[in-house]
Amino acid sequence: LELERRLSEMARTDALTGLVTKRTFYAALHKEWSRSQRARLPLSCVMLDIDFFKRVNDLHGHPAGDAVLQAVAHMLEKNSRASDTVCRYGGEEFCVMLPETREDDAAIWAERVRSRLAELVIPVGDKKLRVTGSFGVAERQEDTQTPEQLVDRADQALLCAKQSGRDRVVRYESVSSSNKVDIQGSDKLGDLFEGITALHVMTPMVVCLRENQSVGQAAEFFLRSRITSTPVVDEEGKLSGFLSEKDVMAAMVSLECWHRPIREVMKPNVICYEEETPIRMIYEFLCRVSVRRVVIVKDGRPTGTISRGTLLRWFRNCVLTSGLMELTDGEPREDDLDPCHTKQRLAETAHELAQQASGLYHRFQEDVEDFMPHVVGGATRMQELVNDLLAYSRYANQSATGMGALHSLMLSSGHTD
Repeated sequence: LELERRLSEMARTDALTGLVTKRTFYAALHKEWSRSQRARLPLSCVMLDIDFFKRVNDLHGHPAGDAVLQAVAHMLEKNSRASDTVCRYGGEEFCVMLPETREDDAAIWAERVRSRLAELVIPVGDKKLRVTGSFGVAERQEDTQTPEQLVDRADQALLCAKQSGRDRVVRYESVSSSNKVDIQGSDKLGDLFEGITALHVMTPMVVCLRENQSVGQAAEFFLRSRITSTPVVDEEGKLSGFLSEKDVMAAMVSLECWHRPIREVMKPNVICYEEETPIRMIYEFLCRVSVRRVVIVKDGRPTGTISRGTLLRWFRNCVLTSGLMELTDGEPREDDLDPCHTKQRLAETAHELAQQASGLYHRFQEDVEDFMPHVVGGATRMQELVNDLLAYSRYANQSATGMGALHSLMLSSGHTD
């Protein structure tokens, strides 16, 4: 019985700091979430990240880093109520649940803790260390659908605190009501996103997992395909969640978890947009929050994804097909102004796409036991080529007029050599 009690205690608390684990925290948060909904009580969460923690480990060693984590954990517990729940969320991140607390009061609490943390002196051997922290605060609102979304909103506010200088408290309310991001100089260059939808930019889906598949099947899929995350669909093929390697790892608490259905460990709420959504809307969202990828759907079924990398590649394609390449002499080449140059890129890309498809076909004729790496690798490369074709084709018909106008401008300026 004593051994069982100790094992249970180890599963519920972090060995280094003595705080509850992430899993235990979410169990408490779900319970408090239900109570706050029934009684219509406020509920807030605060995310804390120790600023430049890596420097502590690099300069003073990992024992010093451990001492800092323990000191911060003790300070958080000391400044919390008995009804609050403090957990070590991961690495140098902590999360605090504040029941019956509105966002403005939670921000006041976080500011008080931030100030005390900055004044805290942490003895490490013959040295005394000081650290600061960045805080993100969020309250459950009517449109907050799950406890996980509440924590995610606090995390988004934390990201803004870190990006805006660290050692500060940022409320999610101020993040969500922030001004929209516009492309710099768009009034001079024209709206880059005009007429562009998610369908034009997205990376098409290769494969999705089904929610009735097991955690073990998902782990095998990630290991074989080298994909780190994927949408999850129901029996009708409609989007029902999102699963990552991190979600699978978090579920690995016992051997029995191998047979758990994906639906029990996936993130049920996925940020998704319809194919017809203007790309500017998605661009502004990815600029504002910490979410790195959104899922594109049609009639509720996932058809692709858009990440920050997807947008960067699309922007690069726009620059290439517009001939606006930065050269060493600072002058545009005349052959870049030729509308045939874009058509040549289209032809070269289509040729490479055909070669990739042919190579994949011949792989199927070979005696290979595991086709998955070849399928996913080839399909991923073909996705990139298809994206390039979509980007180039948009400007193929515009090149003759657009590049011709630029050429005339060069002639009038005397830049003809």
